[in-house]
Amino acid sequence: MEIKATTVYDEMTMKDFFIFMRCRGKRHKSIRNYFNIFYPILMFFTLVLIAIFFSLDIREERLFLIVLFFVMVFIWSMIAYIIPSMGVKNNRNLMSITNTYTFYDEYFELKSSKEGLQSSAIIQYNVLHKVYETSHYFYIFITNAQAYILRKDDIENGAVDQIRTALFSHLPRKKYIICL
Repeated sequence: MEIKATTVYDEMTMKDFFIFMRCRGKRHKSIRNYFNIFYPILMFFTLVLIAIFFSLDIREERLFLIVLFFVMVFIWSMIAYIIPSMGVKNNRNLMSITNTYTFYDEYFELKSSKEGLQSSAIIQYNVLHKVYETSHYFYIFITNAQAYILRKDDIENGAVDQIRTALFSHLPRKKYIICL
């Protein structure tokens, strides 16, 4: 087996990765959806309560709810927008890196290049920390905090199933996590 894929890290890829990292795990999509749906509804009800308390002229609770609302907006904007954007900004040096993956039966080879600099590595499947598969990416973690991002659309000949099989057959079930 020899499957090639070339991924170039761009801003969207990096942002998707940092959003994934905020609720990494098997249920990352449901946690993200829960947060993106439940939290705005909670903020809306807080605004409704503020309006009711204004109409009833209840001062103490009104002030508390106003402060609560702004704290909720701050937390939501931090988690949803600011932290992923900061992650992209702090990792600008990773932008435009071209990673060429070649998958074999027992290992994969990675060649990275950017602006005349090149590196390569051969990584055995059994030494990987974890692999997370989402609907658009393989996040291949070599340590708890360091991952390679492989966009599924970049895999030649649509051989996603072959890569999945190779990774899945060499990793224990708890190290290959499907997050579709």
